[in-house]
Amino acid sequence: MEKLYEHHYKLKSDKLCPFKLERGERSDTYFYNWHENIEIVFVTSDEGSLHYSTEAMDVKRGDIIVINSGVIHRPSPTIEFYFLIIDEGFFKENGFSVSELEFERLIRDDECERLFLSVKEKISE
Repeated sequence: MEKLYEHHYKLKSDKLCPFKLERGERSDTYFYNWHENIEIVFVTSDEGSLHYSTEAMDVKRGDIIVINSGVIHRPSPTIEFYFLIIDEGFFKENGFSVSELEFERLIRDDECERLFLSVKEKISE
């Protein structure tokens, strides 16, 4: 199993926006990776899985997965999703250390889903 550190250079180069939002499509090319930044994954496919550390998590449309700092992860080839990367510098500037934070991994909540979609629309404008 190959594991790569994901640097997010582009995110670090934009001092005005500490967020990166992108769409993940079904693909056989995903690799195990890890990074210091917090990553929020919003699942848009009906079902699939996401490898989180040593666990394969079954996920479905509307699920939100928070990838904590330093966690090895990889989406399965069958999953479709959006992912939001929050630069660790954003946390530092606000008095937090990402290495000391641990968020709930799997969120299944209609209000959180609505909030993520609202954030997605605001960032995409």
